[in-house]
Amino acid sequence: MKRLLLCASVFSVAAGLTPAFAAGVTLISQATVQTSGGFPYVIAQSGSYQLSSNLVVPCGSGANGINITASNVTVDLNGFTISCSATNTATGIQAGAVTGITIMNGAVTGFGSSAQGYGIDFIGGPAYSGTSWTAKAYQVQVTQNGTGIYAGENTLLTVAESVVNNNAAYGIFAGSGRSARIQNSQIDYNLQAGIVISQGSVSACDLTGNPNGGVLVAIGANITNNSISGSNVGIGPAPLDPEIIGIVGYGSNTFFNAVDVAQNAGAFVSMKNNVSSSGVIF
Repeated sequence: MKRLLLCASVFSVAAGLTPAFAAGVTLISQATVQTSGGFPYVIAQSGSYQLSSNLVVPCGSGANGINITASNVTVDLNGFTISCSATNTATGIQAGAVTGITIMNGAVTGFGSSAQGYGIDFIGGPAYSGTSWTAKAYQVQVTQNGTGIYAGENTLLTVAESVVNNNAAYGIFAGSGRSARIQNSQIDYNLQAGIVISQGSVSACDLTGNPNGGVLVAIGANITNNSISGSNVGIGPAPLDPEIIGIVGYGSNTFFNAVDVAQNAGAFVSMKNNVSSSGVIF
């Protein structure tokens, strides 16, 4: 499968001349964060925000990079990186009980460990509240964190055209979310599993070298046109509730794993036009 390259835009301004606002967009730089009181930088109003420099977070204190407490927020990383190099349990970008959140066009790296911390954490809100808790990550590179991208229990997550690699736990964990759509992304070498999904779809992704599972499903999902290789299990049941897999469709995937598909008895599974590591089409 053709590897995805994350295209970084170049954004530069003369030192000391960076405006706080530009064309209705709030600019965020290392200097403006320090002026506002340090990390985490809190976004408490709806609107569009854009990085104008890299952000280096002193995570040894446990501080996050950016906390979002308002709905309907877009954060354009603008080709820059939010990073932390110290041992920590922090999170790069955390969105609380809010909806309509988009993170795009840049990198988040170095947050958390195998047990705690996330690159991007979409917490979402309570069930049955009448709100659809939506979150989107687009053209992001999320690497070397605890878990790369996390979606909370009632979040409707979309991840597209992104790279989620080399995280200590999961690449994308949406196993308790309402639904997730993950497409056209490279999700490789995450130490627990590439993707954990409750329900939704995974399509046109490259999932290589995720030891404990390429895609793990809790309830039901359509998994199509992916390359899944180098895992103990290519597609299998999610760790949250290993007794449940509902309706799962596998179509036009290419597998090369110790076990390509593992399913529970009684699950309804549709398979069509897949190629397995044994060369068998099923």
